[in-house]
Amino acid sequence: MSTKLMSCLAGLALAGLIIFSQIALAESVIEKGLTSSKSADFSQGLFNPNKLVSIEIQMAPADWEFVRTDKRNYSWEEAASVTVNGTVLENVGIRKKGLVGSVNSEKPALKLKFDKYIEEQLAFGMERMILNNNVSDPSFIKQYLTYGLFRKAGMPAPLCNFAIVRVNGEDLGLYTNVEPIKKPFLLQHFTSSKGDLYEGTMSDFRQEWMNTFENKTKSSDKEKTRIKAITTTLALPDDRFMEEISKLVDLEAFCTYWALEVLLTHADGFTNKGNNYFVYFDPGPDKMYAIPWGVDKTFIPSSYKLPGIYTKTALPSRLYSLPQGRKMYFDALRTLLTDVWNEGAILAEINRLETQLTPVVAADLWYTTAKDWEGNPADFTTSLNLVRNFVKARRSETQRIIDNPPNWKNLLATNRKQNKGNKAGLKYNNKSSGSEGNKNTTQQQVEGWINYLRTTSESQAHQAIQSQKFRALDSKVQREILNRAKALKLNLSFEEIK
Repeated sequence: MSTKLMSCLAGLALAGLIIFSQIALAESVIEKGLTSSKSADFSQGLFNPNKLVSIEIQMAPADWEFVRTDKRNYSWEEAASVTVNGTVLENVGIRKKGLVGSVNSEKPALKLKFDKYIEEQLAFGMERMILNNNVSDPSFIKQYLTYGLFRKAGMPAPLCNFAIVRVNGEDLGLYTNVEPIKKPFLLQHFTSSKGDLYEGTMSDFRQEWMNTFENKTKSSDKEKTRIKAITTTLALPDDRFMEEISKLVDLEAFCTYWALEVLLTHADGFTNKGNNYFVYFDPGPDKMYAIPWGVDKTFIPSSYKLPGIYTKTALPSRLYSLPQGRKMYFDALRTLLTDVWNEGAILAEINRLETQLTPVVAADLWYTTAKDWEGNPADFTTSLNLVRNFVKARRSETQRIIDNPPNWKNLLATNRKQNKGNKAGLKYNNKSSGSEGNKNTTQQQVEGWINYLRTTSESQAHQAIQSQKFRALDSKVQREILNRAKALKLNLSFEEIK
């Protein structure tokens, strides 16, 4: 073979190697999410905690009126333009979001989808934005603090900061800008984005509650095989349970998540209500991980008498009923108090947020008529001080629970009266309980709605019962909620449900 030919072949081989390397690098960049929100957008200010995001939306007034007052379908409409921190994006999808607590027509929570009408259109590398209205949190800061503490503990949790939103020149006020739980997020926190992601809304690993897990990724197993596997494993006898559940769930991560929900009093979350969370089945370890969501009801004062341990859903209940599971939980809680719960740092951040947000809250027109949880006019300083008091007291409160652990109780029964009468404990089985299961779901739904209606303003309660979510309830559930509200003399003016 001639030297020239050998040189030519070597050149071709080198070129092929370079091309292959470039392809591999491109695939690696895509898979590792180097253009994701966490790596790219944070540096550009979209989630910078020291900067407020500016969002200006221009759209036809009739379309905005539809979005603002949408109570049924939460349909996508088209905004002519959305300007994010000075960057103009045209033809952007916009729709209302929220369930019960965040449903509001005056200051609606919103979703923006930049590539809804223009393929591959992004804002700072992101396809979407989620803007929460904080109508359940007069301090505005609970989501920001909660997600930050989850991340500090090494848990997968969204980035979060604050945004000022205007529509057609009208100032809607201060919003929380929360990172969407989409592929870029999954790539940052897990081995791959190709696993199965589900959102839990009144969902649990019980036969009668499994169907409410909502598939959120195209690759999700439509038969919910992994959800069913965990449900089935929960029915195993004690001598097999811990070994088998550890094959399906990262128990160390779950116990940290569980302990954080208790420490931060996330009363409307996964382990206490089966609500406001995601579960992701990471293909690498092939195990389930929980992701917090909807955390505006946290930092709740002890006067509300929340339980010292959350065991109202199947997995934490079963773990707490066993010595090994209980030990894992309290080990996680002790670690959080040592490594994560730094009162000085949290209080300093609250002080910084007060300085940053006070002028914006003062200009928020919605806040001038907002109510706190007791029905009094909302006050920003008072609300912040309640969070400060919680932070100062929480370590001692938690230590008392660690020193005197509550006994395990069956809290999965259909209501509190049955809980008191159930002496036999929780029975795990793999059979659907039929009408009993329907009672479980009904009672949870009714109690959740009543708790909200008791603590919100009359106008917000009225909006909530006209929402798509309320109208989607079974008519018997609707009637029970309305009857309970009237019996409690909540003085609400409900429209007839047709």
